[in-house]
Amino acid sequence: MRWAEKGLVDVISPMNYSPGPEVVRRRLEDNLRRVGHTAITILEGLGRRSSAGEATPEQFAEQVRVVREAGLPGVAIFTLEALTDRDYNLLAEFV
Repeated sequence: MRWAEKGLVDVISPMNYSPGPEVVRRRLEDNLRRVGHTAITILEGLGRRSSAGEATPEQFAEQVRVVREAGLPGVAIFTLEALTDRDYNLLAEFV
């Protein structure tokens, strides 16, 4: 994040893993506060299933919604193999 804060990188993908959309929102707001003064592109890293826990497909879709509503161009997903058909159906609205 220090490199991002100083504008030394063009793109970052901070890993924001939590089952809860509100936790994701708080961390995203902090990430934006830290680098919002730069021209950096942020692709928030969301974890469908990680050591922080497992989000339901509905929770995960809400996390993506939070990121999109913040104006970010997209997300990085950990891990792709954790996604189910239900996830793909819910995420289709963001494509």
